[in-house]
Amino acid sequence: MKHRVSTLEGALLDAAVARCEGYGEPVLFEADHFGEGEAAAHWFPHPNLPPFPVSDWCPSSAWVQGGPIIERHAIALQPDEPLVSTEVQAAAGMPPVAWTAWQWGDPARRMMRGATPLVAAMRLRVASKYGDEVDLP
Repeated sequence: MKHRVSTLEGALLDAAVARCEGYGEPVLFEADHFGEGEAAAHWFPHPNLPPFPVSDWCPSSAWVQGGPIIERHAIALQPDEPLVSTEVQAAAGMPPVAWTAWQWGDPARRMMRGATPLVAAMRLRVASKYGDEVDLP
């Protein structure tokens, strides 16, 4: 199934990043399959597995996994300028400041946004490999 990279998050984004990093094809399980509150991505054995349990793969929310990807691919991050103070944002129920990611030396000058630096960076990683859409199970 095709997914827009700019809207990927959670287990789907993590699965797409795994594919970019050469960790094989994920098996996506529905919510509560393992008693968890949301869908989770898990992998069958693959010769190029990450150096930690595959059930713990979450580069879009764990700096220990996403950080090395950001460094390896020279991904730059910048917070978007809020038009109002964070206090006004919170009082109005506005979403927090978003982040923009881009890759140094990318001739396409591609940029991706996300609610967190890791989400923005991992979306950029996927978009730089697969373009605006990625096919995921």
